[in-house]
Amino acid sequence: MSVQSSVYKKDGRMCFGNWVQIASLGSGGFGSVALWKHQLTNEQIAIKIFKDVKNKERSLQEVELMKRISHDNVVKFVPVPDDWKKLSSSILCMEYCTEGNLRKLLNQPENCSGLPENTVRKCLKNVKDGLEYIHSQNIIHRDLKPENVVLQKVNDDVVFKLIDFGFGVEFEKNSDEKLRTLAGTSDYVAPEVFLASNGYTISVDYWCFGFICFEIITGHRPFLPHLKAVEWIAIVRHKTEEVISVYELPYKSDVDSIVFSTDLPSENHISKALASKLKLWLRLTLKMDFRNRGRNKQNELIIFSSMENILNQKVITIFSSFACELLSYDVDKSTTLLDIKENVFRDTGHSIEDQLVLSLSGKVVCDAANVIDFWNPNDEIANLFVIPKDGIQLPFKEPNPPQSIINMAEQGKEPSAYHCRKKVYSDSIYFIETQTKLLEAFYKTIFVELLYVFELLQDLTALEKTLRHLLIQTSAKLQIVQCSIQYNERCYARACQSKVIIECEDFLGEKKQKMLVLKSELEQMENKLKTFSDRILDVNKKLDGTNAFDYGAHNIEKLNQCLKNACCIYKNLQQMPKELRQCEGNCSDMVNIMFKFLEITHSFIDDKSCQVTIETSKFCKASISSLYPIGERLSSELRNLDAEVVRVDLGQIKAIWSLVKPNHPNDRVGIERGGQLSTSTLNMGAFETVPWMPVGSFGTSTSSHDDTPLSTASLISTNHSLHRQFEESFAQFHRNVEEMKKSRNKLDEELQAM
Repeated sequence: MSVQSSVYKKDGRMCFGNWVQIASLGSGGFGSVALWKHQLTNEQIAIKIFKDVKNKERSLQEVELMKRISHDNVVKFVPVPDDWKKLSSSILCMEYCTEGNLRKLLNQPENCSGLPENTVRKCLKNVKDGLEYIHSQNIIHRDLKPENVVLQKVNDDVVFKLIDFGFGVEFEKNSDEKLRTLAGTSDYVAPEVFLASNGYTISVDYWCFGFICFEIITGHRPFLPHLKAVEWIAIVRHKTEEVISVYELPYKSDVDSIVFSTDLPSENHISKALASKLKLWLRLTLKMDFRNRGRNKQNELIIFSSMENILNQKVITIFSSFACELLSYDVDKSTTLLDIKENVFRDTGHSIEDQLVLSLSGKVVCDAANVIDFWNPNDEIANLFVIPKDGIQLPFKEPNPPQSIINMAEQGKEPSAYHCRKKVYSDSIYFIETQTKLLEAFYKTIFVELLYVFELLQDLTALEKTLRHLLIQTSAKLQIVQCSIQYNERCYARACQSKVIIECEDFLGEKKQKMLVLKSELEQMENKLKTFSDRILDVNKKLDGTNAFDYGAHNIEKLNQCLKNACCIYKNLQQMPKELRQCEGNCSDMVNIMFKFLEITHSFIDDKSCQVTIETSKFCKASISSLYPIGERLSSELRNLDAEVVRVDLGQIKAIWSLVKPNHPNDRVGIERGGQLSTSTLNMGAFETVPWMPVGSFGTSTSSHDDTPLSTASLISTNHSLHRQFEESFAQFHRNVEEMKKSRNKLDEELQAM
């Protein structure tokens, strides 16, 4: 039964039994592929319906190849549903890949200069794995191209899969036998298929893989993509192995307009670190000599292993505000930030000593840090940000359009060929995209630096909190000691009246004087801390003023609108009927967009809110840097003052106990008239009940018992010794006070200078 006689149309849709055609997925030389859905089970499959019985042998071969292939990066064979079994010799059922094909992705105007790096990496990895697998199964694809790479959604990821084995053929490994059948799509077919009278080998797939790689990086094929295969092959066939691209300069029609290049075009969205390695890999795959294609000088096949090594290499992206440039470097577990700083200095001239490297969270990255810890391929702009230590500088680097855009601006109203317009339109879109990304990166750097300044402020605020706690603690101690002195003074007076001890001239007056000096010092410290806190509050208020800054959202929105308009013009050019592409046209519409774009980017340089934010950040950072050492000195002075209070307290306790050395607890002690100790006894029980016993302010044990009898002479000697100790102690106290005054005066000068 023929397919045509079994498939019918209902409500404008093709139907077959309980199956209805949802969409056409494509067509080729051997048949067409469509999406079919079962109306009862909702099952969806892609069905390839072969054109006629002439291709029956080839269709059977493709079905058999698909049946024995099973790999995540090759589209899956689906058993023919019961409804279709009677037509099984004319159809091939496969899994439906929901995200379209690679050509559809490349045709999006924003991808006219290639895909983003993450997508490039994913595509190369998947195509490499799929191709390596089918080669391991002794199958040559022979028709690799973007149309035959489909995208399937798997969970939250997208997987690229090879499809369409209509030209697929089996081969024997290590065989010298060559293929001779003309197969493939002319734009992607390897030169030897046209040129070599001796046939071709599996390396035709390497050539196609190289073409796909180049196209997803740049958005176009490597060799004069506007020409037919026979035309560009005639020009390219004698190229050297190093040449990986041949293109024609727009707005030139002489022989000098053809350029043979050994590098990838600069208009791409992958990092320079990755581009430098893929350039070398492309030289392997785009060799004209198919016998050496994909092989090294030792004739070892390295096309797959080399690609695997390239994709496994981690690349970190850094934005330098100094050069206003996105930099990229290979990193591994041994790479430190100091290594990266040396590379930044080499590439930008920004001295290592002046580089401040910040993470996305505003944290400072130290020189010894392992940079690989900051690698994240999903970061949209950069992994790290490098700024000068004294802050971001303005003005922002003005855009420098490439020569093709300059020529377009100068000759925009003059007619030009379709492929020339397509190239300069593509360059224009790329220029808008990259400059917008740089501007976004610059605004992001301002944000990251502010996070860093806020972190510095948090540290300073924590120091202020510690100082306040220390001030309260010292003030409380001072009050306790003052109360203790007053209490001991009263007790001392009672003891003197009771003739228990010999009265000493101005005994506790010296301690009281010390405490008055310390209290005065503490009050001055409190004033200094208030000034310190006020300065912090000023910084906080200034930083709060940056909350209104929109980080260029208004400018970015305008630039994105320019990009949308440019993409719309490019899309219109893409959709131009082929018969009209022979007519020349001008680029005036794109020129107008470019002038508008440059006007907006220039306005950023005069953006007052941006300038104020940058200056505020710089001022606050400098203020915090100057306040921090002041706070640390305040901390040191407060701790010294606190220690001095404790020393005074211990001094008063020691002084009192130095006056009295009680006899044995069973002895009785008395003082005769004239100050002589009598042999009358006073037991310790009575001693302990006398209300002049000295008090320890901070729980210090002050009582001691000595069995040695206390004579009048020893008591008088002790009294004289005590006076000498007082004099020495008082002198040392005043020396300490003088040092504290000097330190305080220095703090005064620094705070007044702020």
